[in-house]
Amino acid sequence: MQPVQYVIFPSAGFVHGRTPPVYEGVIHVELSAEPVPYRIVAVIDDAMTDGQMHAMAVSGCRVACLAADVMRGSLSPAILRRAVEPSCVGKLETMAYMMDGRMRVDDAYRARMRYLPVVPFSVDGMLVSAVALELAVHLSVGGESYWSNLRFEVRGSRWMCTVADIG
Repeated sequence: MQPVQYVIFPSAGFVHGRTPPVYEGVIHVELSAEPVPYRIVAVIDDAMTDGQMHAMAVSGCRVACLAADVMRGSLSPAILRRAVEPSCVGKLETMAYMMDGRMRVDDAYRARMRYLPVVPFSVDGMLVSAVALELAVHLSVGGESYWSNLRFEVRGSRWMCTVADIG
């Protein structure tokens, strides 16, 4: 009896035994003391160029920082409306409302969260298909460490953030 052999077609994505493509680089951010490193692993070959992947890492870092600003009440959610789906903006508005309640009773927390800048530290992610990218952005707000989980999907002819979670 012969063993069963599996055939994986090139369009199916990652082939077992091969190293997936890795995109690495840095993002220069004004408020960060050092460039922000990014590392994105792709499970599909040739889905993006190095330049396109760098642009997505920059976009992810920017969306995470803007989402943190919306969450802490320092920025209007309208700034995200072109890049983030409405359901995500609504969740950030709810989080901003809850944080505002705490900031009203805790002056030290309000001073830390409202006035100190959002500083990104790293961007890590995975291109899970030709039309979906998931990122984890490590950032700091007021000396506290946070992680932002983002998912970008192609909608029509552009990438949209469909998940924006900060915690």
